[in-house]
Amino acid sequence: MAALRAPAALMTAAALRPEDVPEGFLPADDQEVFRGMRPSDPDCARLLRMVDAASGRSSSADRDVPQSHVAYYRADPAATLVEHVLRLPSGEAAKRVDAARDAVAGCPVIDFGRSGDSGWDGHGFDQTGLERRRLSHPEGQDDAVAVRYSHPDGDQRYGLDVIFAREGSDLLVLAAPGEFAGDGERRLRLMEARVLRRLANARDREKVVLTPSPGETPTPRP
Repeated sequence: MAALRAPAALMTAAALRPEDVPEGFLPADDQEVFRGMRPSDPDCARLLRMVDAASGRSSSADRDVPQSHVAYYRADPAATLVEHVLRLPSGEAAKRVDAARDAVAGCPVIDFGRSGDSGWDGHGFDQTGLERRRLSHPEGQDDAVAVRYSHPDGDQRYGLDVIFAREGSDLLVLAAPGEFAGDGERRLRLMEARVLRRLANARDREKVVLTPSPGETPTPRP
């Protein structure tokens, strides 16, 4: 699935599973999914950097922090799903969720400053003006920020979903850039809700004990 630096219990509790994701997605390596994208607004740019900072591939990643990473991709229509779960020092998860909330508040529209054919090519968006819409999320999280930036393209929907959720010191970051239409969009929302419920349930049980794992499990890179 992706780089793993936490015991199987965490993966069972909160990780994306093949049956969760919309049809056509394949396992991928952990990745900084927004790397190279440069929104013109500084708050929008900060939000995307915060997602990538949670990746195990980030230059700012703390290797001593227990963490797990899962990623999936689909080639056509192009889309990517990434999930990062970290157990952070006391107070740090709350700070990150607050920072994400501030960035979202200051970013009503993601504009990449380019024009051309509309859509997502698997590497970046080539149409300006992805508009913000709040996403509802299940009750139970200590704190959560869920947002969608999207643009209609005929009967298609492309854009990105970003979720930051906290349970105690555990931080979950989920991002889904790409094109989702019809049943794919519905399954995306179901997937997000399911993962958030698992995170809350794991916290309730308090049976997930995170300890760093000495190695990583490599997976094919798209």
